[in-house]
Amino acid sequence: MRSPLAIALALLLAIAMLAPAAAGPDPDAPSSRLQDRWIVTSDHYPVGPDHPRAPVEHQVEGVIVEWTEVRPSVFEATVVDGGYADCFAPGTVVITEMVERSNGSSTFDGLALDADCTLHRVELEMTDADTAPFLVWDTPTGRMRMDLGTNDWVEVEHRVVGDWLLAGTDDPDSPPGRTVLRITGSSPTFTATVVEAEGGSCFVPGEVWWDGLTWGHGLIQTGTEQNRAWGMPDGFRIGRYDDCSLHTGGGSVSFFTFGQQLTMAAHPDPGGTGMMLFSRLAGAQPEPLPPEERTPVANPADHLDLAGDWRITTDGVVRDVSLRWTGEPTEPFLGRLTANDDSTCPPPNVDIWRITDTVDDNDARGEVSLYARRGVICELQTVVPAMFSLSGEGGARQLDVLYEDPDGNARQESYVTARRTTLRGGRDDQALAIAFIAAALAHLGLDGLDPTPADQRGTPTDLTLYVATDADFPDGLAVAGLAGRTRGLTVLVDPDDPEGNARLLELLSPAFTEIVVVGGEAVVPSASLPAAGEPGAPTGRLAGTNRFHTAQVLADTGWPDPVDTVFVATGANFPDALAGGAAASVEGAPVLLVDGDRMPAETDTALRRLAPREIVVLGGTAVVPESMEATLRDYAPTVTRLAGAGRQQTAVAVSQARFADGADTVLAASGDRFGEALIAASAAWAFEAPLLLVGDSAVTPEMLAEVDRLGATRLELLAVEDTLDPAVYEEVAGRF
Repeated sequence: MRSPLAIALALLLAIAMLAPAAAGPDPDAPSSRLQDRWIVTSDHYPVGPDHPRAPVEHQVEGVIVEWTEVRPSVFEATVVDGGYADCFAPGTVVITEMVERSNGSSTFDGLALDADCTLHRVELEMTDADTAPFLVWDTPTGRMRMDLGTNDWVEVEHRVVGDWLLAGTDDPDSPPGRTVLRITGSSPTFTATVVEAEGGSCFVPGEVWWDGLTWGHGLIQTGTEQNRAWGMPDGFRIGRYDDCSLHTGGGSVSFFTFGQQLTMAAHPDPGGTGMMLFSRLAGAQPEPLPPEERTPVANPADHLDLAGDWRITTDGVVRDVSLRWTGEPTEPFLGRLTANDDSTCPPPNVDIWRITDTVDDNDARGEVSLYARRGVICELQTVVPAMFSLSGEGGARQLDVLYEDPDGNARQESYVTARRTTLRGGRDDQALAIAFIAAALAHLGLDGLDPTPADQRGTPTDLTLYVATDADFPDGLAVAGLAGRTRGLTVLVDPDDPEGNARLLELLSPAFTEIVVVGGEAVVPSASLPAAGEPGAPTGRLAGTNRFHTAQVLADTGWPDPVDTVFVATGANFPDALAGGAAASVEGAPVLLVDGDRMPAETDTALRRLAPREIVVLGGTAVVPESMEATLRDYAPTVTRLAGAGRQQTAVAVSQARFADGADTVLAASGDRFGEALIAASAAWAFEAPLLLVGDSAVTPEMLAEVDRLGATRLELLAVEDTLDPAVYEEVAGRF
C-alpha cells in the first residue's frame, strides 16, 4: 500500500505538470546555478520575530542534495547523503517540479519538504546567485535553506576529533582561564570532555561538557576558504559563560574553517544567549608576508636530509617524531611529536625539535623543547640547545639527539627511521617545491640540487622545469601530461614577487636544461621573472588565449603525431584534472579541457589532430555531463569515465584503473588547493606513482583502502606548512 506521503506527492506532481512550461533557459539566469551539489544549511528557523519556534530545530542541516533538470527548465533536488536524518535518507526527493516564475527570475515555484518530511507547495527564493547562491523556502514550522556546496562529502570526525582551545566569546563574563575541550567519538556522534582548565575557569577537568552531539556530514563553502558544517543535539548540554550552568535540550554547534583556522562555535539552546568559540589546537597557516618582508628560501643542498618519520629506540619509551622541511633559513626543519607514551604531556602534534643549521655531512644544530606537568597542566618548561647526528643509509638510518636537561644532566635519545613516509612541507608552494624537486631528482639518481650547471655535468639531466603561476589554476591543469612526456617538473611562482622568483629559479636552474613558462603575460609576466642572460631566465613560453587554448598548445608541443590516449577534464575546477594528470604524466599522455557540455573549438581542433584511440573522462556528470561524454565518442572509439562521489574518490578511481597492478610509491596532496597537487602530478612520472587526494582535515575510507590495495612502501605527502591537520597525515602514513 502506498504511504499518505507518496499519494500526496503523486497528486501534487500531477497538478504541477499541468503548469505551463518555462521559457527557454538563460545561461546567466539564477536557474543556471541549479547544478552540482547543494547542502541543507538551516531548517525550522523562525521566519520572523513573531514566528513560533519549532519544537525541534537543526534536524537535517548538513544533508547533501544533487540537482537535476528533469525536463527543460524543471528542476529536482535529491538527497545523496542523508547524514543523520532518517526522513532525508539518500534517494529522497526534497524539491521537485521547481520552475522559474519568469525567465531569468530568482523566484521559483515548486514542491518542497520541510524537516518533518511534510510536502508543501512553496515559493523558493534564490539570493546571491552570482557569488555564493543560497535558496530559501518558508513552511508553517519555519524556514528551510540550502547553499551551493562546492566541497565534497567528507568524514567529519577527522575535522572534529581532537583538542579545542576556548578562543573567545561574545559574552563579557566569559571564563577567564585557559580551557581546553577534547572531542572523542566517531561519526555521527561525539562527546566533549574538559581536559584543561586553568585557575579562574568555572570548568573542571574531567567534566563531560556535552554528550551525544550528532553532526551532519555536509560541508559548504560560504566564503573565501571558509567551510562550515553543522551539528544537531541529542541530549545536548552546553555551558553558559557566566556560571557554567548546564542547559538540556536544543542548541547547536557550528564547525568551520576561516582562512586555515579550524573553529567551532557553540550556541546555547533556543532560550539561551551568547556563543562560545573554540579553535582547533592543530594550528593555523599564517598570513603570507608581503614580498618585501620575505626571507630567501633555504636550499636543501645546504642541509642534511632529515625529512621523514623517526621512532625512539630507548628502552621503555614510546615516541614518534615527524621531521618536515619548512624552507625557513633560520629553521629549515621542524620536528612534530606524533605519538607519545604520555599522551597528554606534551600532547601529540606539538613541535618539539627545531633544526637551525647544518654543521657537516653528519651533524646539525638545533633546539629541543622540554615539557613538564604542573598539576593537571602540561606546560613548556624550557628550550635547550641540541645536536642532531645522522648515521646509516636508506631505511637503516639513525638519528641521535643530544642535549643537556635543566639539571645539567647529559641526555641522548636515539631514533630510527620508523617508516618510508615523508610529509613534504614548506612555508609556501615555492619552499615546498624546492624540497620535493630535490627529492625527485635524488629518486632519479641525480645529485639533488647540485649547483653544477646541467651542461657541465658528467651526465646532463635533460630535464625541463615548467613555471606556472601560484595565483590560479587554469593554465596549470594540463601541464602534468607534458611534464611526463618531456621529463619535466613544475614550480609555481608569485607574479608579485620578482625578487623571490629570481632566487627560486636561480636555485633550481642548474638541474634543468630548459625553463619553460606555462601561461601568458597576464598570468606570469616576464617582469616577474629573471631577464634573458640572468641565472634562471626562462628559455621559452607556452601559452594560449585561454585555458582551453593553453591545453591545446601544450598538446601540440608534446605530441606532434596521433596518440593512443587523451585525458579530458573540466576546465572549471582543478581536482579531477590534477588527479588524472598524474596518470597522464606516467603514461606520457596529453590532457585537454572541456567546458561543461560545450566543446571548446581549441579542444575540438586538438582532438581531431591527435586522433586518440581512447579518451579518459575525469570526473562525474556534474562536471563533465553525459552529453559531453556522448560528444567525445565522435573523436575516439573508446571513451571511459573515471569518477567518484567526490574529488578524493575520483582520484581513487583513476588510481584503480591506471595503476591496477599497484605501485611502489604513492604521491598525495590536498584536494582543497591546487598548488601542492599540481607540483605532485607533474612529478608522477619520476616516481611512477599515482596521485591520491586528501582534505586538509579529512581523508576518506576509499583513499585509505586504495593505499592498502596499491601495496606501496613509500609515501610522499605534499602540504604547505600548517595547512594539513596532523591527524590526516598520521591516518595515511599509518598504512606504511
